[in-house]
Amino acid sequence: MGLAASQTRFLAITARKASCEFKSMQITQEKLSITGDLQRATEKYSNSMNASKLVWTMGGTGTDGIKTDLTYNTIMKPSPLNDYTPVLVTNQVGKVVLDSTLAYAACGVPKDGGTPPNADARNIFLRGLMEKGVITRNVFNQITDPKNKLYSNVGIGGQPLDKTASFTMNINNMLTYTDKVIKSSKDHKTADGQEALTDTQRPLVDALAEKLQFAFGYYKATPSASTLTQMDFKSDGDGNPQNSNFFIVNGSRTTNTNFTLSDLFKEDIALALTGPDNDSNWWSSAFGGFVEGLVQVASLGIYAMCGGSGSVYDAIHNNWSGTAPEAGTISDEILKFVANLYDAFKNLLEEDQATIDSQALDYAFKATVQLLNQTTDLGSDDGYSSGPYNKAVTNTNNYNGWVYSAATKSGHCGTQAISLSNLAESFLTYYAQALGGYDSGYGIKTKAADSNYVTDDLNYLYIVENVYNKDLYATEEAVMTADFYNALFNNICLKGWTTIDEADVHDKDYLDHALKNAQLFLAYIHDDGNYYQNEYTRNGFVSEITDEDAIARAEAEYNKAKIKLNYKEERLDIDLKNVDMEISSLTAEYDSVKGLIGKNVEKTFSMFQ
Repeated sequence: MGLAASQTRFLAITARKASCEFKSMQITQEKLSITGDLQRATEKYSNSMNASKLVWTMGGTGTDGIKTDLTYNTIMKPSPLNDYTPVLVTNQVGKVVLDSTLAYAACGVPKDGGTPPNADARNIFLRGLMEKGVITRNVFNQITDPKNKLYSNVGIGGQPLDKTASFTMNINNMLTYTDKVIKSSKDHKTADGQEALTDTQRPLVDALAEKLQFAFGYYKATPSASTLTQMDFKSDGDGNPQNSNFFIVNGSRTTNTNFTLSDLFKEDIALALTGPDNDSNWWSSAFGGFVEGLVQVASLGIYAMCGGSGSVYDAIHNNWSGTAPEAGTISDEILKFVANLYDAFKNLLEEDQATIDSQALDYAFKATVQLLNQTTDLGSDDGYSSGPYNKAVTNTNNYNGWVYSAATKSGHCGTQAISLSNLAESFLTYYAQALGGYDSGYGIKTKAADSNYVTDDLNYLYIVENVYNKDLYATEEAVMTADFYNALFNNICLKGWTTIDEADVHDKDYLDHALKNAQLFLAYIHDDGNYYQNEYTRNGFVSEITDEDAIARAEAEYNKAKIKLNYKEERLDIDLKNVDMEISSLTAEYDSVKGLIGKNVEKTFSMFQ
């Protein structure tokens, strides 16, 4: 190779080598960049592990009850979630934050507040809601009809409308309603003790109150002071008790056998029987005919037999195929209980409803009776038959139907027990199951823990015969809607209102951030009927919990980024390895050509010496 050719080759190799070395530097820099990207992704994922969100708890406070995401509509639109009572979103100066729909309705109300509310202005506000499709024309007409008197000063010191004036209630409101009926029957006044019942309401209240109260058996004191807490349903010819029978309320014995329908759901009420006849087949052997009689009567259509007014207990006795239970015996008392349970729900839930509702009641009655023919043997009990830690007593609330435990101590008998509270909850569950079908998700199993009681669902609504609404022409929807928008309108008038970007007000992340950082606040109604602005967690219905979804999304994003960066890094490692190999080859060739050029130069100079 000539000197000129070698020199050209040398320059080409030098340029190529410099290019490869520059590329190597670029690859190295990219790898450093990947390290930084991975570090930032790791930090972002680590920070997201603390992600939280605000939730609204229905029917409880803090950790109890049904939770749903806290959104603007959750608290500023009427629904069972907020019990048809608004929780106001306010800004730092206390003005109510309205979305575009509410702002349209409130356009006639001064934004700065300080305006006394009145019914005429409220009706204009409601008309705006109707024009926007928030409420129907029918509801608007009922709310604004003067004869319904559905305007109040709620939210600014006035009392809310009675929520039980509606026909549709969840389990909590229904139990509150039953307590109110019983109280009204005693003093013939409403729950607040202010307004006397009308002539139309009084006999209806009294009749329903009678159905909602139970008296189970009778109390007979025995000579021994230690047995004064026992109830004796049956005794021998000499007056000596054959069975030691007692009531259990929340795990403790009681001689008070009077209770209400509400008590069955608010307390754990059970009946225990201890005696020589109480073995694992006790119910089937002693009262099998009784169960068959109940089922036979129920199959005839118990609701139709009662004609909507008679007693189920009387209907069963009148249609008994065999010998009816002796009055005052335990079998008769249980017959009365299940019959009265049916009567209570029939009078509470039925109000000129479709035939299917009556059929659902009949089904619930039959299915509940079948629970009486079901006994779970809990095995032997080392304790005394009537002891406080008797296995049947302590476990009865964990089962539907009877439970039995044999006593092993000499002179002591087995104990049979049944949760009357579980029977009541099972009745309503069977009723809901009959109305909604077996795919409704509700169902009763032997164990309470395996059951899905409808009474645990605070969103399930019951149609209730309302004895207070006989003089009211408004539907439950109108009553609920009126009370909600009364409170909202009254506060808009007095405290003023404002708007924020529509996309922001309905963006949960924005609302969470604004509440957490004191850019927005929540105002709640207090016992005095006024709204007060406070921290978002102060009322107990709003809580901050770990945002599992956000953490899962962050983890997925981190894993995706990590895979992408690892792939990029592996590709760069291959590219760097190839460049290094090329540099090594070019270096060898570079040294070879450089040596050849040196020899050519040396040879040229030697020719002229």
